[in-house]
Amino acid sequence: MSSTSPHSFMNLSTSLTSLDLSLSRLQGKFPKNVLNLPNLQRLDLSQNINLNGSFPKYNWSSPLRVLNLSSSGIVIDNIPYLCRKLKYLHALSLSDYKFLRLSPTLLDNCTQITSLDFSSNDFEVRNDVVSHN
Repeated sequence: MSSTSPHSFMNLSTSLTSLDLSLSRLQGKFPKNVLNLPNLQRLDLSQNINLNGSFPKYNWSSPLRVLNLSSSGIVIDNIPYLCRKLKYLHALSLSDYKFLRLSPTLLDNCTQITSLDFSSNDFEVRNDVVSHN
């Protein structure tokens, strides 16, 4: 099977609520306008290691509830900012995610998340990061 260009998904319906592109062999830069779908509730881009780009940092009005970027090249620069902007996000999966860095503020503003997957990440745990309460 040949690889798929992310630009193949540029003209998606605005009524789309779920987009699962996991294991699609996507390559190149993922077009940010796909993330502007007004009714998108579930986005799965996992297992696309040759897919790259940044998660946008603009105001979100999307009702996105589930986001899976596991084993992808999509970068989230600021997880607390993402959680603040995506008010309805309740499931975040970043397993085997090479861009994840543990910090004391990593989950700030992520109070609405009920499912969190950080498995298969090589964290270096330091005393100033982990609280022993």
